[in-house]
Amino acid sequence: MSHFLAVVDESPKARAHCVARAGRQLEELGLPIASFDTSDVAAVWASPWGRPANCWQASDTVALLFGQALDGAPRSLSAREVAQAWAAAPGAIPAPFDGLYGALVWRRPGRLLVGADILGRFPVYYYRVGGALLVASSPELFRCHAGWCGRLDLEGLAGLLTANYLLDGRTLWAGARRLGAGNLLIWEGGEAREQAQYRIPVSDRYFGLDFEAHAELAASSLDQAIARHMPGGPRYEMLFSGGLDSRMLGGFLRQRCLRPKAITWGDSGDLEMHCARKVVKALRLEHETQPVDEASYPEFAQREVQWRSLANGFNAVFCWQQRQTPPASGGFTSGQAMDIVIGGGIVVQQSQTDPEGRVRFEHLFARDNRWGIPAPVLRQLLRPERFSDAIDRSIERMRQDFEACGGEDFQKAWAYTILHRHRFHTSPVLGLHGLWGWPVLPTTDRKVLEVMSGIPLGSMLRRRLQEHLVITRFPDLARLPLDRNAYDIRPLIPLRPSWGKQRLLSLHSTLQHWLPRRQRERRFYYRVLDFNGPGWRAIRQQAEPGRKLLEPLFNLDVLARLVPPPTQPLMAEDAIIDTSGAKLLAGLMLWAQGRL
Repeated sequence: MSHFLAVVDESPKARAHCVARAGRQLEELGLPIASFDTSDVAAVWASPWGRPANCWQASDTVALLFGQALDGAPRSLSAREVAQAWAAAPGAIPAPFDGLYGALVWRRPGRLLVGADILGRFPVYYYRVGGALLVASSPELFRCHAGWCGRLDLEGLAGLLTANYLLDGRTLWAGARRLGAGNLLIWEGGEAREQAQYRIPVSDRYFGLDFEAHAELAASSLDQAIARHMPGGPRYEMLFSGGLDSRMLGGFLRQRCLRPKAITWGDSGDLEMHCARKVVKALRLEHETQPVDEASYPEFAQREVQWRSLANGFNAVFCWQQRQTPPASGGFTSGQAMDIVIGGGIVVQQSQTDPEGRVRFEHLFARDNRWGIPAPVLRQLLRPERFSDAIDRSIERMRQDFEACGGEDFQKAWAYTILHRHRFHTSPVLGLHGLWGWPVLPTTDRKVLEVMSGIPLGSMLRRRLQEHLVITRFPDLARLPLDRNAYDIRPLIPLRPSWGKQRLLSLHSTLQHWLPRRQRERRFYYRVLDFNGPGWRAIRQQAEPGRKLLEPLFNLDVLARLVPPPTQPLMAEDAIIDTSGAKLLAGLMLWAQGRL
């Protein structure tokens, strides 16, 4: 992913000073850097290898495009074409593009449009200082402007701790906002406003069809999206786990005669690696494995704080892993978001439903709040004289966003999850820091979302439709071991072993789960997210000096229970979910150093 800062300021001196400071920070990423300065607007950016930003200038216009913007054809648009598409009369909102991209178009005498992909995963932040506007991929870059006066946004912090993602665009810095998903930022006449450009079109348009028709619609829309997003010719890569999402996408790519190089993170003994190797072999793909460098966790953590400002929580610091080979020219794809977009399962599998089987806001809130700081504990942690009713307001903002998604309750939960949890919590695996090439994501194409948003709960419940597609279309892949982030790796289609062998396999899975582990953890995510492991202990040690800095905000005795000293283990029922809030607090302790 590209990192950038753009500044609209009448003062050439202020622009030059800001861009120069930002450029020095961007150099830390080790990526190629470019810039421009023209007619009240200047920008500097660092782009990933193999996918440089496209900049176009004319007498009255300058446009900057990061990534892949698609307009209904299997061809990426240029910055000039984006500028032409956005050259609508004042007040008109241009149609959105597919693909994962960010774009800025400046038109004299003083109108700036800034947009991003329809689900808002490309990070765009903006901040007004006096008569100037700053737009960047990280709010940390706003500190490069001479007019910056950073103050902590207490409601932004309360929302982040509640949900483990940003709420209502509020960040840790007062006045610094994240552009809303599907929104266009318009700066004109010295004022900035957000305008809706895209909303997930939930409906009941396919409720009257049977399950087989739903499966055909889903398969057809995904296949067509792959054709648009990944045309033949360029070389692609694919982040390949041993789970359901990557093998389903791999099967559809095989149908299109696409053979990306598969990349799997982890060690040879991981269950995920075991499953991935078998699927990659069946697909006849080149396979590259990348061990995670846990010794570099402290460095990864510093970069996570600097470039993401805790917007995505603080779980996936390992995603700053450096790659060992040059990225593919066509970018890389992954099954990210497929579990919710087509699977639908995460909405109901991690939430309790009411007696009628409906997913209410309370169920969704309980799911997401568990990844943050549970509300009763958060009320004890935050000093009431500083935060007042900020927690209640955060919960109410979540409720309003949930209701605004429209449709039936399960559709609200489905859309809310895509626009919030997947937008922030799982997006780090896309390599948004720019070291892994550019993400190509047909799963979140507008046509795919239009189809899936009109399919009833019965077809999507517990990944029914997704599993059906793999079993019926790719039975060879369905017969291979399936990673579920658990010791149960049974395939979707059983191999029909003898009764005795079935009993032994079942007993082995049970023993692996319950017996004390005397060997290295074989579940990839449980290992790399182990808050008591050596990598995370090093991060906790690094974060310790920030504990005292949080005293004006937190009750330190409660903080000590949530984040014990690095020498003390943190016991949790689920070593991933129930330590997520502790990781976020450790990240905040690290962020506070030099900022509070």
